[in-house]
Amino acid sequence: MKTTNIILLFYLIPCFANAKLFQNSYVKFELPDNWQCNMEQTEWICKSADKTASREAIVILTAKEVGPLDTVTEYENYLKKPKVAVGAKGQSVTAQIKQIQRRTVKNHEWVDGLLLGSEIPNFYTRYLATTKSRVAVLVTFTAHQRFYTKYSKDFFNAISSLEVLASDALLNQRSLAPIGSDSSLLGYNVGGVIPQDMLNEADCIDGEDCLSTSSEDDFANTVLALVVLILAVSAYLVLRKKK
Repeated sequence: MKTTNIILLFYLIPCFANAKLFQNSYVKFELPDNWQCNMEQTEWICKSADKTASREAIVILTAKEVGPLDTVTEYENYLKKPKVAVGAKGQSVTAQIKQIQRRTVKNHEWVDGLLLGSEIPNFYTRYLATTKSRVAVLVTFTAHQRFYTKYSKDFFNAISSLEVLASDALLNQRSLAPIGSDSSLLGYNVGGVIPQDMLNEADCIDGEDCLSTSSEDDFANTVLALVVLILAVSAYLVLRKKK
């Protein structure tokens, strides 16, 4: 029942307001206003400008020149194979396949796969992969399993607005949009570019509010400091009164 609910939340929730358009040389889609995208080597990384929220979810885009293994069928087969992620402490976790299907967005076919623990343990990653002309495009949406409901609307809206802009001319303008050279698009190591602060949350398990632990600790420390201060002031006043 829980798995079914998760799939429905990722695939069926309606769009949200206050979106902005992100566009590079090979794709465009909508993101929340408070998200920012930055290019790092051959990929774009998009996440919330809020420091705490930026550890909960991330969107990564990359593209490459089409090779023999770059077809929607090959991408679909790749996602169906067992995938193992490595946690922050070095432990291996086998991914759980939640759903893999073909999806048409703006008259363009994508393979669309949702997996748990495929890039980071306890994080869902949704893969959208396709080709157009001689360019292969991969967009991944990753969120901690405790926060999938928080970002499901954002991800749904982004995916629903996906539009491929890639053309053969892009291959002659690599300085505008760096293109990778992996043998297969899905051979690209998404987990390798996920920020360390997100990787540090990889060992959080369902039922633990790991992502808010630091803020709770800060609050507890503040309360403790106030209690100590009050006790100290009270003791000083008592001693002063006795004198």
